[in-house]
Amino acid sequence: MKRRFLMSKRSTMTALLLSLVLLQFNVFTPKVEATYTYVADPTFAEIGWMDVKQVGWDFNPKELLLTVQYQAKIPNDQNHKFWGLFYLDTDQNPTTGLFGSEYYAYFDCSGDSGAITCTLNQWDGGSGWVFVKNLVKPFYQAGSNTVELGVALADIGSPTGTINIFYYGGGNACDYV
Repeated sequence: MKRRFLMSKRSTMTALLLSLVLLQFNVFTPKVEATYTYVADPTFAEIGWMDVKQVGWDFNPKELLLTVQYQAKIPNDQNHKFWGLFYLDTDQNPTTGLFGSEYYAYFDCSGDSGAITCTLNQWDGGSGWVFVKNLVKPFYQAGSNTVELGVALADIGSPTGTINIFYYGGGNACDYV
């Protein structure tokens, strides 16, 4: 009986040691990003700031960090506005949510960073999208080309596995009389 207990204890210690060794690979893994190649369209050169160059994401123990970078600097004035939706599929079940996504994080900014909105919404099969909460103001510096926002993992069900991320965004320019 004692021999079984010792082997069990030895197996547990081996598993713990292996977990610690594998943890270092998880902690020091470089940031995962999705990118695509942009082909410039000279037809409307003045609106190139609306074109997305790169979408990225990263994790820390408490937060999912989301980033979108545009092709050019967004004009630094209140007449240029841009927005984006990060759809988050946290359960890997394509039948739940919209596009399989149970949550989306939305941001809306003006070029001068004067007006910024950032919300988290959850899919409710019966009534569609339901507001969850306002997120902390995303990081956007007026006149730059990058927006960064964070979503607490606890707010999206504390997922432990893969999160599929789908980005959809746009912009507009308006003039006020």
